[in-house]
Amino acid sequence: LLLNKAWALSLCDLLWRFNRQRQTPCVFSCNYRIAATPPEEDVFQSMSRANIKLLEIGVESGSERLRKEILQRNYSNENCLKTVELARKYGLDVNVYNMMGFPTETMADHWDTIRLNRAICPKRSLTSIFYPYPGTKLYERCLADGLIPPGEKLDPLERRRASLDLPTFPKKKIQRAYCLFEWRIYVNTKPFLFRFRRLIRNCITANQMTSRLFNMLLPYWHALRRRAGIEIQD
Repeated sequence: LLLNKAWALSLCDLLWRFNRQRQTPCVFSCNYRIAATPPEEDVFQSMSRANIKLLEIGVESGSERLRKEILQRNYSNENCLKTVELARKYGLDVNVYNMMGFPTETMADHWDTIRLNRAICPKRSLTSIFYPYPGTKLYERCLADGLIPPGEKLDPLERRRASLDLPTFPKKKIQRAYCLFEWRIYVNTKPFLFRFRRLIRNCITANQMTSRLFNMLLPYWHALRRRAGIEIQD
C-alpha cells in the first residue's frame, strides 16, 4: 500500500467516502511493506478511517543481515515492531509472511526470525521455504554458488519442501524448522491444540501423497466446522 504515500492517503480517503454511502461498510485488507524510515502515524490513522482491518506484511526473515544482503530490504527490526504497534493501536490485525532456507542463512538467523515473530505475535503466520525460481537474481546466485545443478526442475511442493542443502543450514534442518515454525513462535501465546495442529499440517503438506489427501479432505472438514458452528483458525 505504501509505495506512494500521497496515493495511499488519497485512496484511504476515497474508501472512507465510499463507505459513508453504504448501510453496511466494506472491510478491507492490504499488503504493507515496511520501509527503512520509521512508520508514520498518519498513515495508520487513515487506514483505520478507511476501515482497513488487516495488514499482511512480508517480513520473510528476522535477520537484519540476511534481509540486507540477500533480500535488499534495508529496514530494522525496530521499524517492523513499531509498524505492528501502530497497526494495533488503530485496530488493525497483522498477518506475517515468513520464509526460511535463503542462501547463507544459518540456524542463528532462523532463530532471529522466530524471536521477531514472537515479539509480533501475528494473527496468522504464512510460512514457506525459499525456492530459487529460474529468471531471478537469487536463482543465478544459487547456480553460481553450486547450490543447485543446472536444469533443476521445479519441485511440485516448492515452498513446502526444502530443495537446497546449504552448508550453513542443511536441508533436514530447514525442513524441521518449517514444520516447527508456528509451534515455536506461538509458545505461551496460543493454545497447545492450535500449535499442534499447525505442526501436523506443515508436516502433512510437505509430502506429495499426504498433501494431496489433505487437500481432498479439507473441504469436508470446513463443511463439518460450519455445521457445528466451530470457529477455528487454520
